[in-house]
Amino acid sequence: MAQTAITLSNLSCGRFLLGLGASGPQVIEGLHGVSFARPLARMRETVDIVRQALTGGKISYSGNEFQIPRPGGEAVPMRLSTRPEHAIPIYLAALSPAMLRLTGQIADGWLGTSFVPEGAAGAYFAHLDSGLAAAGRARADIDICQGAEVAFARTRTSCAASLPVARRSWRSAWAAWGPPAPTTTTGPTAGKAGLTSPPRCGSSGSAVSATARSRRSPTTWCWPPR
Repeated sequence: MAQTAITLSNLSCGRFLLGLGASGPQVIEGLHGVSFARPLARMRETVDIVRQALTGGKISYSGNEFQIPRPGGEAVPMRLSTRPEHAIPIYLAALSPAMLRLTGQIADGWLGTSFVPEGAAGAYFAHLDSGLAAAGRARADIDICQGAEVAFARTRTSCAASLPVARRSWRSAWAAWGPPAPTTTTGPTAGKAGLTSPPRCGSSGSAVSATARSRRSPTTWCWPPR
């Protein structure tokens, strides 16, 4: 992961940033076939290891989730063959209160992939700010990026015709996460915020108004971040 990040950063003259996310049990266990246990601890240690690798030094790490080199073997600490020519910021995609707090503590940016401005203060920023405060940081120390999905149609009628499908897809996505279990990364507050702001249809004027509402939230970038 770190090697790929270095390559892309060097090729793009420093325009690359590394975005990480814990995903969820459906993807991690259903697609990748590995346990989704302890996503918060794994994310914290992953960021630690990647940042160590980016320094160009030999990688040696002993955590609860990962040990590098693997204990009991013949391997010795190694360094990556390529070094970054530019700083590589690490952004975390987070929705749950715990992962948002971790983002505030250790990340260079937050990827609000399912961000909605309504209810954002309680669903997202209260937890993000808690993590920032715990690390002695402030909002100015982290990039906040929000995303938006947009569809265009020639007429309002044809646009409205697609709304039922879009709304079902939106609600199904949130419902699939369901009530949060101890090991999941999606929380009820973020899910509630998403369900109260389903897809909408309107004119270019209403789109401008919606964009203005989003920009009044404390975001640094509107997706993609750069």
